[in-house]
Amino acid sequence: MGIIILYNPDIKNVLKNISKFIDHIDHLIIWQNSSCEGLEKMVGEYSNKLTIMGNKNNQGIAYPLNVATNRIKESSSFTHLLTMDQDSEWQNFDSFIDTVSLLDNHSIYSPNINNENNDCTTNTKKVNDCITSGALFSKYALDKINGFNEVYSVDCVDYDFSYKATANGINIYKICNARMVQTYGAPQISKYFGIKSNVYSAQRSYFIVRNHMLLWKDHNKYLSSRFKINILKHYIFVRIVKIIMMEDHKIKKISSIIRGLFDGLMNNRSKKYT
Repeated sequence: MGIIILYNPDIKNVLKNISKFIDHIDHLIIWQNSSCEGLEKMVGEYSNKLTIMGNKNNQGIAYPLNVATNRIKESSSFTHLLTMDQDSEWQNFDSFIDTVSLLDNHSIYSPNINNENNDCTTNTKKVNDCITSGALFSKYALDKINGFNEVYSVDCVDYDFSYKATANGINIYKICNARMVQTYGAPQISKYFGIKSNVYSAQRSYFIVRNHMLLWKDHNKYLSSRFKINILKHYIFVRIVKIIMMEDHKIKKISSIIRGLFDGLMNNRSKKYT
């Protein structure tokens, strides 16, 4: 079973992305976290494989993932859960499935995203974590871990699950020859020096920072020094510089980052992304 979570999507682009993997899975949940005008009319050719869910309000990522997880646990028909982002585009999903079919049924598998893993010496590389986009979770892993963390809601849901999996002896593998293109945020290039930035709203900026700080608290021993430096550097300091240089709503976004940092350090888990 697969699930793809939509939020203000380009429906034509989503259907193009779905077409790259739909023939290789048994069923797909399309979850609407916003109004998706024209969706039901445009999915006609795939309708026998689809279930459209969600109340068109933003319920985050963890909640719909848990709905799909519970369906798999209650069914004897499915062995894995494929989790997809609306902006994820597979290049060769068949190679991914062919490789996974030769491996064990207890692990978590992830593709080579944006060619980030170009240092592979073998096709299968053991890693510490993976993002949900393009990830394939075995039913064994889903049974072993008590769901996706709805306190995190959106950001770091995947890393939290990864570290819980590692703590329970579940391996995570990158399939190096399985390639997927992933777009993060809303890419923008500054007119000054050609600097690139992935633009997020003030609300999302808050949760990116807060949740990474909570992740640091929850899974300190699994986070590498490099990962911790990246949290401080890219999600706080560099992000603030880029907001000042090239984004709108500067004060609101910077204030959200500072509040996210404070709430994360103070272990404030009360706010949810809705």
